[in-house]
Amino acid sequence: MPLEFHNNSIVLSGSTGTKLKTGILTKYYKFWSEVTAGGRSRGFRFNNFIGDMNSGTGKVYIEDEDIEILGSAGHALELRYGSSGNTLPNIAIHLVERDDECRKRLLQVVKKEWPEVNFSRDNEGYYISEDGMSHLYSSASKFLKYSERGQVAGIGLFFFDPLLATDWGVVEQIAEARIQEPYQTGTEFLVFFFTSDWVKGRTNFAPLPRTRDENEWGKEQKESVEKADEAFGDRSWLDVMASRANDEELQEQLVTLYKEKLRKWFRFVLPLPFVPKENQLYHVFCCSNYYLGMRVVASFYGERTTDFGLQSDNSITTERFKQEHPNLFSGLKGRAKPVEWRILWQIMRNHIGGICDEECRTINEIAEDKDSNVTDVLDWLLAEGYLKEVEPPGWPWDGDQFSIYEIDWETTDRRLGVNEPVPPTPLKPDE
Repeated sequence: MPLEFHNNSIVLSGSTGTKLKTGILTKYYKFWSEVTAGGRSRGFRFNNFIGDMNSGTGKVYIEDEDIEILGSAGHALELRYGSSGNTLPNIAIHLVERDDECRKRLLQVVKKEWPEVNFSRDNEGYYISEDGMSHLYSSASKFLKYSERGQVAGIGLFFFDPLLATDWGVVEQIAEARIQEPYQTGTEFLVFFFTSDWVKGRTNFAPLPRTRDENEWGKEQKESVEKADEAFGDRSWLDVMASRANDEELQEQLVTLYKEKLRKWFRFVLPLPFVPKENQLYHVFCCSNYYLGMRVVASFYGERTTDFGLQSDNSITTERFKQEHPNLFSGLKGRAKPVEWRILWQIMRNHIGGICDEECRTINEIAEDKDSNVTDVLDWLLAEGYLKEVEPPGWPWDGDQFSIYEIDWETTDRRLGVNEPVPPTPLKPDE
């Protein structure tokens, strides 16, 4: 799909999806950056960075409305160098753009919009800003090579948003370099996924075939197949597309498949839906190994649609748990609660998807506070049916694999009256 430019902006025909996406980004980048920098009370003193893996030119031209707006890379740069002033002294911006023409135009956009950046090339060919806090690379490999110097510090938010499909090889490349031990924290992904395009197609892009017989695939479909193989890293998507499900079911199954692939690296994966226009559905997959990272996303998103997550009342549910297990409350004084309940509530309330394992920081902190062994508590919850063991979709690290659990919502519903959390409502342009 050839790129078109207007001045130095990438030309896109439709406004709804692009404006909705960039509107979300400009708010979320600021929200996430302030939280991970430690907040205002700590003077935003912690290092963090945004890594835009598909930077484009930094600007987008909306052909339908004849306007130019900032793209994802532009919003990242605006956060640090914008006219409102930078309140985040330690945030760095890392931009990756493989296309030579886009990279050339991005440099021109930066020179015009943020002249203080003043990119220059070092003796190894890296573009580095005058203040040393922004960088431009021609590939993810170049970014990783630079990061090996130890100069990419702090929590990182990586945004993947190509014009059609994120290269799974790049996703794995970044994850493998950043997450070097089981569910290591400090790295978060936002991966853009064109859900309905795979099923229904769009202008200049055919929907994926729904048959395994390659002789029935048309030329345009074969081009889409190449993109799908690149996006999923294999042909696992064909099992979904050949399942004879309807459009809505196919979209849901593709989202589940992609979510499971990301769970190879991330403890928590939350696909957030939005509907740019009628009959179009996209998702942003939010990935983190720390529950607070996901709560930041959920809070931000819930404020703009309807709140989602656990709807149960703590005091009522505590009383039901006490009726089920009165022996656990024996000897406790006042409002004290047993460690089994505190950990169960933490997982139900704060762990997206009800996922947990013995290495989760927060449940370990709860166990230590009560002088308890977290493994013993998880074993008890498993034996009582509140948890069920699940097989991770992959284990890319050295060393023994530990058990992964998730809430058994049928049990919590039957015994405690706690239903599975409601899913996110799709975000729409007027929200």
